[in-house]
Amino acid sequence: MNRFKTSKYRNSVAKCPKKENSITDLSVETPQSFGNHVKSALKYTACNIGTAGSGKLAVFNTGDTGRKGNSQFLPAHGASLTDFEFSPFYHDKLLTASDDCTVKLWSVPDNLDSLKDISPVEVIKDFERRPELIVHNPIAESLTAIASGTSIYLHNLNKVEFRQELDVAGSDLIQSTAWSHDGKMLACTTKSKKLTLLDPRSTDHVVGQLSAHDNHKDSRVVWLSSSKLLTTGFGRSRAQELKGWDARNLKSCLYMKEMGTSTGVLMPFFDPDTNMLFIAGKGDSSLTIMECVDGDDFITEASSALLTDQTKGMCLAPKLSLDVIQCEVDRLYQLCKTQLVPVMVQVPRRVYREFQPGLFPYTASDEVVLSTDDWLGGKDALRATTSMDPSKRTTSIKKKVEEAAPTKETAVKPPVAATKPAMKPTLTRKPQPVEVAVAPAKEERQRSVKKFQVGKTSKFRHLLGQVFHPSTHLTNIQRLSTTLMGSGNGFDVNEKRAAIPLTTAGGHVAILELSKTGRQPSSLTTVENQAPVIDFSWNPFNNQQLAVALDTGVIKIWQVPSTGLTSSTSNHQFALEGHYSRVSCLAWHPLASDVLATAGFDSRVIVWDVSTGEQKITIEDDGQQGEIVDMAWSSDGKAVACINREGSVVKYNIRTKPTKQIKVGNTPGGCKNARLLWTLDDKFIVTSYINKNGARCLAMLHASGRENDDIEATEIDDAVALLMPHYDADSNVLFLAGKGDHSLLSFELAAAEPHVTYLTSYRADQAYQAFSFQHKSVCDVRKVEFARAWKLGKTSIEPVSFTVPRVKMEYFQDDLFPKTKKNGQATMTAAQWLDGSDKQMDRISLRPGDMKALSEAPKEVTKERKYDSYNANTYKTDEERREELVSAMSSKLNLDKKLEQDDMEGVDEDEWSD
Repeated sequence: MNRFKTSKYRNSVAKCPKKENSITDLSVETPQSFGNHVKSALKYTACNIGTAGSGKLAVFNTGDTGRKGNSQFLPAHGASLTDFEFSPFYHDKLLTASDDCTVKLWSVPDNLDSLKDISPVEVIKDFERRPELIVHNPIAESLTAIASGTSIYLHNLNKVEFRQELDVAGSDLIQSTAWSHDGKMLACTTKSKKLTLLDPRSTDHVVGQLSAHDNHKDSRVVWLSSSKLLTTGFGRSRAQELKGWDARNLKSCLYMKEMGTSTGVLMPFFDPDTNMLFIAGKGDSSLTIMECVDGDDFITEASSALLTDQTKGMCLAPKLSLDVIQCEVDRLYQLCKTQLVPVMVQVPRRVYREFQPGLFPYTASDEVVLSTDDWLGGKDALRATTSMDPSKRTTSIKKKVEEAAPTKETAVKPPVAATKPAMKPTLTRKPQPVEVAVAPAKEERQRSVKKFQVGKTSKFRHLLGQVFHPSTHLTNIQRLSTTLMGSGNGFDVNEKRAAIPLTTAGGHVAILELSKTGRQPSSLTTVENQAPVIDFSWNPFNNQQLAVALDTGVIKIWQVPSTGLTSSTSNHQFALEGHYSRVSCLAWHPLASDVLATAGFDSRVIVWDVSTGEQKITIEDDGQQGEIVDMAWSSDGKAVACINREGSVVKYNIRTKPTKQIKVGNTPGGCKNARLLWTLDDKFIVTSYINKNGARCLAMLHASGRENDDIEATEIDDAVALLMPHYDADSNVLFLAGKGDHSLLSFELAAAEPHVTYLTSYRADQAYQAFSFQHKSVCDVRKVEFARAWKLGKTSIEPVSFTVPRVKMEYFQDDLFPKTKKNGQATMTAAQWLDGSDKQMDRISLRPGDMKALSEAPKEVTKERKYDSYNANTYKTDEERREELVSAMSSKLNLDKKLEQDDMEGVDEDEWSD
C-alpha cells in the first residue's frame, strides 16, 4: 500500500467457505472460448455445466448452497456456449452467445424448476463468425456490445432492427472487451497482440491502438478509471504479465509486473468502490488481491490467498448482494470442476454486529438513468447510486416486493413479438428516486459537540511510567485469548491474583498467583466455564471470589482456595441464572459485600446477593434502552449507569421503587461499542466509545442529565480496539488502554472548564493486551508513586509504576496524595444495603509516620543576588541601536555636523514683494 496513505482495505483477506456452503455435485467442462464461464447478478448466478458442446447453462438463486447436481439447467443452445451476461438493470434478463452464431435473450423465471420449459424472448442472428463476447453498457439501458471475429456489434435489445458494426482496424480475433465506467468508450485486446480504444459514437471509431503484449496467447482488459486501464497477457518468454496504461497517452506503459510462468490466462476483476483489483488464473488455485492507488505506485499488492480447488472460471458478485454486516467488501464466485465456490473478501473487525459505513461507500444501483436512443444521440449520464446500508438501499427487487405481489401475469410467457421492447422487467416498476442519506451540515453536526480545551497546568502533566525489574514479571504465558466478545477488559487483578482468558475451548480462565513470579508452567491452572467468556471480575472484598459472565446468560461464581489453585477445576461455587441472553458486563458494589450487578443483551439489569445466590432487584427495559453494552456503579453505591449500542446513557436509582430510568444523554456520533464510569464525586459520567465512523472517542456527560449541548467530546484516533478507561478518584487521572496499542493515554479531569487536560502518555516497548490497576494502598508514596498497574502482554504480565517527578522527595507530597478510601473491607452487608443503608467508606492517609508533609516544610528564603542579570541593551529597539551607533561613529571621527548655511541670514517675506 501507499506508505503515505493508509488504506481501509489493507488487511483484506479472501476466505473460502466450508464445502456445505458451496454449490456442489456439478459436472463442469468449460468450452474453448474467451469467456469466464460464470456470471452473477443480484438475483441469480449462472455457470457452464455439462460437456463443452452441450450448450447448457446452470442457473442458481443467489445464496444457494448444497448439492445441486446438473438437474437445474437452461438448455440455451444446441452448440457450445461462448459467453453469457446478465443485464445490470434487469436482474432476470440473460444474454447467451453460442458456437451456432446466435445470441439469445432470456427472461429467467422466479421458479427455476421451469427453466427447461422457457423459450428465448429474442434471437439475434446473421453473425459471420461465432459471437465470442457479450458486454452490457453500464449506462445505457439496453445497449449491448457483442464481439464476433474482428468486429464489435452494438445492439439495442429494445429495437431488433438496430445494429451498428465497429470494425477494429488492422486487428485479428478479439479476445477481450470492456466498457469504461462512464459508458463512453470501449477497450479490446486482440490476437494480434494489440490494445485498441474505440469511441462508438465518433466518425472514426478507433481512438488509439498499440501493441500491449509480446505474445499472441489469450489476453484480458479492464478499466480502472475513466483514463486508466489494465491488461493481462503473456510476454515474449511466455510469462504471465500485468500492464497498466493511460488511455490519454498509449505510448508508454505505466506499470508492468510478471506474475509467473503458468499457462492459464489471468482474469482481472476490479471494484471501483474500493479500488481493489483481483487477479485469478485459469487452471490456478490462487487469488491475488491488489489495490489501485494514486501516485507513482499505480498498483500495490495487498495479499494473496490459496483457494481450495483449481479455477475454471471466476466472476465478481454485485455489491448489493454482499453481507455487509460481516464486513464482506467483495465476493468472487470460483467455478471449479465439481463445485461453485463463493469466496468472501473480508476486512477483519473485532466484532461483526453492525454496518460499517467507512468500508462501504455508495455503490451503483439498478436504476435506469439513460435510454439507448439518448446515448446514441450523444447524451451522457452518471450511474445512479444507493447506500450499502441494508436499511437505506434501493433496488428493483425491493421495489417489486413493495409494489406488487406475484400474480398469474408474472408467470413465464411464450416469446413476445419483436416489436415489443425486450429489455423490460417482468414486473412493472414505477420510477422512484434513489434514496440518498444526506449528511447533516458541518455546523449542525458540531453544534452539540464541545471540544476539549487545553490551557490548564496539571500537577500530573509530566507523569512517568516505568516497568518494574524483570524479576517481578510473570512470563511464558501461553494460549492467551486476545479476543473476547463484548466490551470486557479481558484482564483483572487484585492484591494477590490475576485472571486471564485462554484460547482453550470451554471458556477457560487462568488464575495466576502474583507472588509466583518468573517462568510459568506451560499448562496453567484454570477454572473451566464450559461456555464462551464475556467478562469477569474479582470481588473487591474477597480476594478469593471471582465472578465470570458467559455467553449463555449465566454468571458463574468461583471460590479460589487461599493457597491458590493446584489444578484446573470445573466445580464452581454456584451459578446465577436470570438473563435471557448474553451477559455483556458485570460490576461489584463499591461499598456493600456480596452485591453484584449484571447487565445483558436482553436489556435487563439484575442485582444479586452473591452470599445466597438470590436475584434481589431486576430492572426491565421500558422499550428504550436496547442492548446494554456496559454498566457501572456510582462511587456512593446508590445508582447504576448504563450505555446501550445506540450510545444512549441512562441511570437508575437502583433501590427506588418503582425504579425509574433517568436519561443522561447521548454520545455524539453514534456508538458501536462503549465503556463508562462515574467520575468527579459522581458529578460526571465519562464514556469511551467507538462512533459510527469507526473513530475512538471520549465523551464527558453531566450525571444530572443536562442537555447534550453541555457534552464534552473529542475524537482520539481511528484505531480498531476500544479504549478501556481506568480512573483514579484521588488524583482525577483517567487512563485509556487499547488492546494491541503501544501507548497508554492519560488525562486529568476537572469539574470546571477545561474539563479535560491532556497528560504525558506512557509508551510500552511492545504492544500490550490490557492494563489492570490496583488499589492506592500498594503505591510507594516515598517515590511519589500515585498509581500502579499490571500490564498484560502477549506472553507476560508486568507491573508498571506511575510516578510524578518532584524535587523534595524527602517530604510526603500531600498535594498529590489526599486521604484515600480504605481497601478490602466493606462498610455494610448485602442485607443492610438492600434495607437502605448508605454507609460510606472510611478514608485513611497514606503518609508514613516518619515523613513530614510537604506543606509543613520550611519555606526557602530568596537570597539576594550579588550581580544583577538584567541587561538594558537586551530590550533596546533597532532604531535606538542605530542612533547609538551613528553617535559613537561621529564622536570618534570628531565630525562637525554644523553646516555653512546654518549661519546665514534668511530673507524676510515682505522683501519678496519687491
